[in-house]
Amino acid sequence: MKLVVVSSLKDVSQYLTVPGVASVLTSPIREGQLLRVLGLPSKPKHFNAAPRPHQEKALQKRGRVAGSVQGFFNYLMALVSTLYKRAAFLLLLSLFLAFAFYALLIGYFLLSSSWGAPMTLSRGHELVNKVEKELTELRVALSKTDQELTENAMDKLRSERDLHDAELLVKYSLGTVEKEIKASVRKRKTLAGNVKRMAKVRDVLDGQLTSGGMSDALEDLYKKRLIDKKTFTASALGLVEA
Repeated sequence: MKLVVVSSLKDVSQYLTVPGVASVLTSPIREGQLLRVLGLPSKPKHFNAAPRPHQEKALQKRGRVAGSVQGFFNYLMALVSTLYKRAAFLLLLSLFLAFAFYALLIGYFLLSSSWGAPMTLSRGHELVNKVEKELTELRVALSKTDQELTENAMDKLRSERDLHDAELLVKYSLGTVEKEIKASVRKRKTLAGNVKRMAKVRDVLDGQLTSGGMSDALEDLYKKRLIDKKTFTASALGLVEA
């Protein structure tokens, strides 16, 4: 027996799971669709005209094919619905197990006091000795670190003082060098001027000595007895020295 159910679209999956249901149709239903599902030949265009034999066979074949497709679709929908229900059941079961395990853990930690019981250690215990040894080593390391920090701070102060002294020395040295350079420039200018003046005096004296004018004048003065022999000799020596 084939059961054909007419239902709304949202209730198709429910009817497909009922044993004996072959097809589920959704409203509105066309006449041709209902005939194909029932395996009946569709009504021809001209109702009064008798269908031909080959047309009847084609209609029957078409109805069988449509029925097969509809049956496969209904079977697929039923399979998907079943898998969906089982997956949902497994998901709910896993969530329930997880919440149950979480509740068991909460209850254990609330009711049991053994997991949080303190452990009392006395002096001489292995752990106490180990901790004291580590504390001693840490104190020694801290003292060394403090000493190194103090030494580094002192070195920093000395370095800053030496740097300051070096900067002052450089400043004074630069000032002294600049003054020496300026004094050397002034001295060079003075010597250059003196050289020029002495060159002029030399040229004048050289010309006078070459021409013999000064020696002749001294001889004239000596002959006229205007100067004595000592003055004449000193003047002549002065000219030679000049």
